Amino acid sequence: VHSEAGLWAGNQLLKRGQKVGVDFEDWFSEDLPEADRIGRPVKELKALEKSILQQASPQFATTDAMAKELQKAAGTSTTPLTIPNAFPWSKAPEHRKGSPPLKLYWFSQTIGPKRGLEELATALEAVTGDYELHLLGALRNYKDWFETTFAKSRDHVIVHEPVSNADLPGVSAQFDVGLALEIPHCPNRDVTATNKIFEYLRCGLGVIATDTAGQKEVMAACPEAGEIIPAFDSAALTVAIQRLIDNPTLIPEIKKAALHAAEHTWAWEKFSPRVGSALKGALKD
Repeated sequence: VHSEAGLWAGNQLLKRGQKVGVDFEDWFSEDLPEADRIGRPVKELKALEKSILQQASPQFATTDAMAKELQKAAGTSTTPLTIPNAFPWSKAPEHRKGSPPLKLYWFSQTIGPKRGLEELATALEAVTGDYELHLLGALRNYKDWFETTFAKSRDHVIVHEPVSNADLPGVSAQFDVGLALEIPHCPNRDVTATNKIFEYLRCGLGVIATDTAGQKEVMAACPEAGEIIPAFDSAALTVAIQRLIDNPTLIPEIKKAALHAAEHTWAWEKFSPRVGSALKGALKD
C-alpha cells in the first residue's frame, strides 16, 4: 500500500486475512494546509491509517521523524522502518565541477505558489554578484504569478520545461546548488523528506534546505554538503546564497561532500537490503 486509495484497499484485504505492507511517503491525513483540506475525508483517512498501522507488516516511512509521528498517532508499540526516497548511486549521472557563475537549481512538477519560491524571489532581490537561477517545471496557469514574483530578478532566471524521470538526473547535474525550500505548512510537509533533496545529492549539487524535521534529518548526516536555513526566512536565504557567490571556492567543496553523501550515506544500495529483510520477515509470519 502506497497511496491514499491503497489505504482503503489494504484495510479490505486485512479484513479478508491477507498480508498487507504499507509504505508512507506522505502522511495523507496530515497533508495540505488547513484551507486546502476542505472537502477531504480527513477523519476517514485517519481511521484508515490507524487501522493499517496497527495491522500491516512490513511498514515503511521516509524519515525517522515521520515514523515516530505515525507510531504516536496510531498508538502502536512498533515504529515503521525508515526507508528514505533515495536513489541508486550506481545510476548517478556525470557531474558539473562547479565554476562561476553560481548555478542555483529548483525543480518540481509545477512552478507555482506555496512552494518556497516567493521567499526565494524576495531573497534574490538582495543578492549581488554573478549567479543564475534555473527552475524546472510546468508553469501551467502560473505564468502571470511567475513574472510578477520574479520581476526584480528575472534577468537571472532561466525556466526549463519538464523532462522525463529518465532524463532528470542528467539535467539536474548541470548545476551547482539545489534549493530544497519545503514549507512546513502542515505536519506531513514537516516530517517527510521528498526525493528532491536526494536527487540534488546524487547529482553532485550542494544543498540549501529549509529546516523541516525531515530535511534536518537528511542534512544532519551530511552537514558539509550544504546549509539548513529557517523556513519563511528570505533574509537567511539571501545570506546563504551570497556566501557562495562571494566565496566560489566553497562550491567545489560542498559539491564533493554531496557526492560523498550520495554514495556512502544516502545511496539506495544502503537501504534496499533492509526492504528485502523486512519483506521476507513479514512473509514468514
